[in-house]
Amino acid sequence: MKRRLAAIGVAALAFVSGGCGDGGGGSAPAAPAPPPPAPPPPFGAAFAETELEVLEGDTLEIGIRYEVRELPSEAVLRIRAASGEASEDEYRLSSASVSIPAGQGLSGTASLAFEALPDLLFAEGRETVSLEFDAAGAAASATLGDPLRVAILEAGVSPCTGVRLRALPWEEEKPRAAEFPPPMLATTLELDLAGGALDTWLELVGPYYNLFDSGNQPRSITTLGITGWRVGPAGTGLRHELAVNWPGESWFEDEEEARLAFRLLGPTCPEEPVASCSSESCEIVP
Repeated sequence: MKRRLAAIGVAALAFVSGGCGDGGGGSAPAAPAPPPPAPPPPFGAAFAETELEVLEGDTLEIGIRYEVRELPSEAVLRIRAASGEASEDEYRLSSASVSIPAGQGLSGTASLAFEALPDLLFAEGRETVSLEFDAAGAAASATLGDPLRVAILEAGVSPCTGVRLRALPWEEEKPRAAEFPPPMLATTLELDLAGGALDTWLELVGPYYNLFDSGNQPRSITTLGITGWRVGPAGTGLRHELAVNWPGESWFEDEEEARLAFRLLGPTCPEEPVASCSSESCEIVP
């Protein structure tokens, strides 16, 4: 009898233990383990500057900074043009790629040359091109900096040391309000003074358009307007910006276009050259 009661007690204990587990009163199942964090990028690279300017015919050095966390083999970082008005035949890069060395915990710099090719046919004013790193291949997992915006400036003419004058292309033809005056072309003349040329000053020679009267005698009339003249810093020098309205192209089908002429005086201009500008370009008068 005692052996039978003992067996019943063991069975009851087993039942109670099983009921506690199946009745939902136990602990909740363990949450799944979070995914492992993404590995840090093997290296990072960035342009040393984000905005640069270069004159046509000049060469600009572009700096690049890089940091290597861990790179088992050399990586080649390609450089491409992302956007901008400048076409590929208006500049040349010394290299289309930059090599990032293999190693651990490295940092350093690299550089390449940007040559703005001279354009002797057209006055195109300020044109820009944005350069960026190509994120393909080894660079796909790298940290890459912002694009670099390079502005190519019209070279113009240099009448004396430290002086450069250029005519930016006309922007708009103002609508004809009446039969006279005719439509006008709005443009800008830029005069840069650098170094010892900061004391250069301008003497207005003649904003005239040459005509002939009924007796075939030359006479001059003013046919253009200087609507604004601003002077401000440009790098370590000064820049004069003249806003000029020129007569529309329809005026010059059979006649010479109006020109605006300046004589340049100062320590670096002993010969007092004269620069003559139209709505399209500037030149030195012999």
